[in-house]
Amino acid sequence: MMLHRNPLLWINIAAVVVMVLAWQGLALLFANQDVGALRTPLIPGWEMIFRESLPAMENYRAGSRGLGLDEGSVMGGIAVLADHAVDTCLRLFTGLALGALLGVGIALLVSMSRIARAVAALPGHILRTLPVLAMVPLVQVWFGVSFTGMVAFVAFGAGGLLFVGTLNAVANVPQHYIDAARSLGASRLRVYRTVILPAIFAELQSSIVLCLALSWSIVVGAEFLGAQSGLGFIQVQAKQFALLDRMVVVALVFLLFSTVIYLAFDRLSRFLLRWQPDTRD
Repeated sequence: MMLHRNPLLWINIAAVVVMVLAWQGLALLFANQDVGALRTPLIPGWEMIFRESLPAMENYRAGSRGLGLDEGSVMGGIAVLADHAVDTCLRLFTGLALGALLGVGIALLVSMSRIARAVAALPGHILRTLPVLAMVPLVQVWFGVSFTGMVAFVAFGAGGLLFVGTLNAVANVPQHYIDAARSLGASRLRVYRTVILPAIFAELQSSIVLCLALSWSIVVGAEFLGAQSGLGFIQVQAKQFALLDRMVVVALVFLLFSTVIYLAFDRLSRFLLRWQPDTRD
């Protein structure tokens, strides 16, 4: 019934199937290619990923260097991946929460004053255009290899983006909305609570989606600081030993998580903006 109501879902499913088959086709095409120093095929096929790569993830249990040659079980590998994913997600969502609190909160405070908004606009855009990964060595010097440093790194990247997005969203709220509320006797705080906050969410959606996508790259960069756990840790270990198939597995985990989070946020957005006409279907 759902597929009948939403034919675009068939197109999405077909696109995923084509991508899966295309990957397998490329794996077969490059199966006999000389891979030099790589210890695995240039493009590992799905059979190798499920038969060898996933069980090999058991080598990344706490305290392991990640090279071990003995393979475990698929479920054991998935359990180890899940354990590392918990650490990554904890760093990610803590940093996102802190970045959103600071970025959105400061932007709302600044937007209350036209002068403050004009003064903060240029510095905000400068911070937004700063390559976040370029800050990795600096954060490492400031905080060392610690949970605080990784969270601060994610918060910096997310907060800068949301700060600028919030300022633009507040500036684009139609003035007649605000005038109507003030004519009814609403205070400035009440105008923000009942008019501006609901009005900016629709425009802030794109900034939030971009922030969610970018944050996965930021948290991997944070874990490159020398973390001893997390999905980024597995990537570093796999790269050191030229195990491309294990890097692909971790990339697929990131893809799965980011897709689930995007779909969850899309559902939440539809609920919060249910008062708006929905033209996306």
